[in-house]
Amino acid sequence: MEEIDFSGVGRNDPCPCGSGKKYKKCHYRKHQIQMETDRQTVKLSDFLKPGQIPYMWFKGLKLILNRRNWALLYEAFLEGGPLQTRYGSAEAFVEEARTRPTSVPAGGEFELKRFRLLGEFAFIMGARGEDDRRTSTVEYEVLQLKNTAEGYRIVDLEHRTYEQSELTESKIGSDPVFEDFKLVQDAYAEARQAPIERPVVKRWVKDPETGRAVPADGEEGDVSRADDGAIMALSVEGDVEAGGDVAAAGSDAKVGDEVAAD
Repeated sequence: MEEIDFSGVGRNDPCPCGSGKKYKKCHYRKHQIQMETDRQTVKLSDFLKPGQIPYMWFKGLKLILNRRNWALLYEAFLEGGPLQTRYGSAEAFVEEARTRPTSVPAGGEFELKRFRLLGEFAFIMGARGEDDRRTSTVEYEVLQLKNTAEGYRIVDLEHRTYEQSELTESKIGSDPVFEDFKLVQDAYAEARQAPIERPVVKRWVKDPETGRAVPADGEEGDVSRADDGAIMALSVEGDVEAGGDVAAAGSDAKVGDEVAAD
């Protein structure tokens, strides 16, 4: 098929494709999206870096959102992950983002609320409409991130809408609990099914100070402690206050920890 030359065509000129429509009503929009996708003056690593804690990663994400660099945002999706698969291409995502900016991850009036850490995954929760008196509902969004060699990448996102009256003190102040979201439920279910390494203890001795049985010198750890530690790592729900200490808190955060964001 002969390639069509669109160079030099004006918005109001007939479209060279032969459709009979004006260029602006035919191929113009497609070409603008393609140009936006191809034109990159910055790299993703300028904003999202390996080793960042989720809070600093989120700050980098907001810089990308403020620039409305939708093609660069697409690069932050986990390759082959559910979110990238749903769009299929950078062009499809850019077109969606240009027409509905609030549909992009953490887009629009997204107010950061808190984080949840679970192994190689991190979850970021935000809200839209909490302070909007014109509506009785609040939309919450959770982003699922996976830590990779290049830094965190967006695996998927999920939205839930609540009536203001539903947001009671039992839901972590005014926030819904993370467990309301299927993304979080599935991640915890998968983590609980993961095999737990149990050290083999062949010989025990009595601790003269405590009177308890402990592994002899040279043996590995206590089997019961290994089990308890694994379970605790999955169930700990401690909140860490944000603000000026959120970065420090994040660097020492444990699996399952929650970090609240002001």
